[in-house]
Amino acid sequence: MRIINKNIAILLAVVFLSACGKNAENTGEQAEAPENEPGVVRVSPESQKEIGLKTVTVKAGYISDAYECPGRIVQDTQNTYHISSPVSGHVESVSAAIGQRVTKNSVLAVVLAPGGNRAEVTANHDGMITAAYAAAGEKTDPMSFLFTVTELDPMWAVIDVPEKNLSMIEVGRAAEVTTPAYPQKDFGAAVVFLSPEIDGETRMVKARLSIKNPDNLLKFGMFINARIHQKSGKSGFYIPSEAVQTAQGESFVFVKSGGDTFQKKPVQPGREHGGMVEIADGLRNGDAVVVSGAFLLKSELLKSSIE
Repeated sequence: MRIINKNIAILLAVVFLSACGKNAENTGEQAEAPENEPGVVRVSPESQKEIGLKTVTVKAGYISDAYECPGRIVQDTQNTYHISSPVSGHVESVSAAIGQRVTKNSVLAVVLAPGGNRAEVTANHDGMITAAYAAAGEKTDPMSFLFTVTELDPMWAVIDVPEKNLSMIEVGRAAEVTTPAYPQKDFGAAVVFLSPEIDGETRMVKARLSIKNPDNLLKFGMFINARIHQKSGKSGFYIPSEAVQTAQGESFVFVKSGGDTFQKKPVQPGREHGGMVEIADGLRNGDAVVVSGAFLLKSELLKSSIE
């Protein structure tokens, strides 16, 4: 016998007895309904609000398969830009340092040219200064790098793909990236490069991801986990995982069949992804499945069967 939590039992008793009293007094619907109907739980609209009962409408959906792979964020030369002085002369002043975020056309230094003319050294891209070679008083010319600016959005990551899984990776595939620093946040990404060479010892192929980083949360060297979406997938019914209840080895959901009537429907759960579960059998398009409050309905059904 499954033991129901004492607090839940009290809540159920209050809510469902209240529902019976209200229905019998105001509408009479509860008294007219068939008694002991197998797999049916009746809850008045008022009680549904009290227990926060909510439903979702079942519709055919699609959840793609995904290949998961660890990786690491790298500082990519494709996002790095070197900045030099527009004229020859001496560095008069420096206003930027390593680690500083800059925007395009920000003044980084001033160069004093022969004849007393001054020229500003400006950033050619938004990003972070990752190298600074300028020092006041030093000679410089258009061939000498004074600063290096690296873009932070997008960021780049490298993953190692086993040879046997190469069929799951393709340039252009969408992906999602998470990091230990932000485990609940998904960063949008895409596969942008797949190496034409396989490592002879590890039998791995390197792939490169471009990762959206609008809030500059990602850092160079961070470890990541990438989920790369596949072309293949399965169309079917997907509902929130919390809607599926189990008892005595059976999985089932509650489908709303009337204003105050909820019918237990055995289902066959499939794979889960992102809080959703595939239902291979047992539901129809348009069914209103109970999500929030499903456990309370199960508890009431079990209580009724015991009685």
